[in-house]
Amino acid sequence: MGKTASVLSSLELWKPPEIVIEIVSNSVGGELAEKYQIYEHMRVSYYVVYDPNQQLSDRPLRIYELRGQRYGELEEPWLDPLGLGLTLWRGTFEERQDVWLRWCDRWGALLLTGDEQAGQERQRAEQERQRAERAEHIQRAVIAQLLSMGMAPEQVAETLGLSSQDIESIAQP
Repeated sequence: MGKTASVLSSLELWKPPEIVIEIVSNSVGGELAEKYQIYEHMRVSYYVVYDPNQQLSDRPLRIYELRGQRYGELEEPWLDPLGLGLTLWRGTFEERQDVWLRWCDRWGALLLTGDEQAGQERQRAEQERQRAERAEHIQRAVIAQLLSMGMAPEQVAETLGLSSQDIESIAQP
């Protein structure tokens, strides 16, 4: 295979990214000029310019969609083929309060970061642990009450759907 065929083969395997997100840090980055043209020429499906300090214009978020050979600006921040949207969210991230660019669903609900998902899972696990402790406390109280009323451990076990061994181990302080 010659050098030209090798280069052509490599080009055929290359596919542009579906989305490029540029975060403006100053007014000389060319996000709405050179970079816009480069990504349009590369045929990147979506080009997003997030300008948090509004250095380029009074609009902090611009989303462009490739339509044929040219970009057209989207009115809504929903990227239908990707099943994702973008939204501006005011909140705390990595101990910094600010406005952040976040992924969202079709209805604007934020998609959680890995840390947020882990935090929710820890909270759910803690709630489950507390629920189990309360249930065990109630079960102990019910068993003690039934035994104090004169029920035999076997009757308590049958009533509560437990084994006699469970009753004996739970009834002991």
